[in-house]
Amino acid sequence: MAACLGPATSALAAPQKQPMDYGAPPPEGPAAPFVVGRVALFPLWLIAEYGVRRPFAFLVTTADRFQWPDDVRDVSALDDEQKFFVSPSLRIDVGVRSMIGFDAYWRDAVVKQNTLGVHFGTWGSPRIDLVVTDTYRFHWDDTFVVQGSIDRRDDSPYYGIGPRAPSTPTLRYASAQAAASLAFDHKLARTFTASARARLTSFGYRGDSCCGDASVAQAIAAGTIPAPPGFGDGFTAIATRGALAIDFRTPTHSKGFHASLWGEPAFALDSRGNAGRRSWVTYGGTAGYALDLTGTRRVLSLTLDAEAADPITGAVPFVEQVTLGGDARMRGFLSGRLVDRSAVVVTAEYAWPIWVYLDGVVHVAAGNVFGPHLEGFDPSIFRLSGDIGVRTPNISGNLFEIFVAAATEPLDEGGHISSARFFLGTHGM
Repeated sequence: MAACLGPATSALAAPQKQPMDYGAPPPEGPAAPFVVGRVALFPLWLIAEYGVRRPFAFLVTTADRFQWPDDVRDVSALDDEQKFFVSPSLRIDVGVRSMIGFDAYWRDAVVKQNTLGVHFGTWGSPRIDLVVTDTYRFHWDDTFVVQGSIDRRDDSPYYGIGPRAPSTPTLRYASAQAAASLAFDHKLARTFTASARARLTSFGYRGDSCCGDASVAQAIAAGTIPAPPGFGDGFTAIATRGALAIDFRTPTHSKGFHASLWGEPAFALDSRGNAGRRSWVTYGGTAGYALDLTGTRRVLSLTLDAEAADPITGAVPFVEQVTLGGDARMRGFLSGRLVDRSAVVVTAEYAWPIWVYLDGVVHVAAGNVFGPHLEGFDPSIFRLSGDIGVRTPNISGNLFEIFVAAATEPLDEGGHISSARFFLGTHGM
């Protein structure tokens, strides 16, 4: 038996044949750009992993154990029998004042198909946001909307105008705005919508500032910055907006093409300060496509936005020019971080369900502001913006969201991260 096993054992024990060496260079470690990319993105991964994913994994486990989904459904949705709905609202946006308040809705208010909504948020007298909206729905999807709002704040940031506006210093200005509007949306067909709106706005500046930062007025007086167009000169203006939209997406917006075009001329009714009579027009368009990658609400979408503002008489006030940052485009920047006469932004979004009434979402955007009619347009001066977070569906007009975000300087200046943002709160009406 030993004799029979001997040759096999000997063969197994023999050293394995080494591969031929044809003079190829020895294998190297990861390419330098790959290593640099991993190091640069490590802070974002750290925040997303330990600030978002793991806390929510614990929250989901706890919620399933105590059956919170049923409670969420009961208190957060207007069912067929429920006519009134009130929910707390919270907004924490690092870099500006936080707000707490409430959102209230009354369905079938006074008449059938009429919904009255009230949003209120505040952080004391320096920060007040009030919106009252009455929406009447008739025919199939036609709506008539009456809205009034008051917005008082002293924390608006200002960095300058143009695609290369520096990230420091952060200057502040205070303002107060009251507005009233009438809007009508008409479904021309299942996929086509025409919209019209008339809006009266009164806007004025206040002398306050906040957050330990210098005010725009102080920087102008010191000669460190030129005065933004129209700064210090409030206005009362009436604007009329017309829009056309085509939307082939499914009801859940998980697949299909959509596009829109809009224009809005505005005419100042008074001439405060040294501004004289002013009028201007803003216009723009959006086009995008969404695709459900697996048929299970893993939705990837790509959207192109373009917008411009042109003077008709006088100069366009800088608060009416095109801005990037905030809750919509280039979310790695605070609202108003980038200001100029035109802008282009390309945004990719990936959204996926992670729990009942809770979706994960990632945005990656590239774009910037430019001069009149995209003057100076150059992809090499695009900035990048990215964010990751979770959000609820839009339930009864409320959208709750938590995200972390970052954005960069222009690519031709190195594209290094110059802005970070954390947001937790609700988006109301």
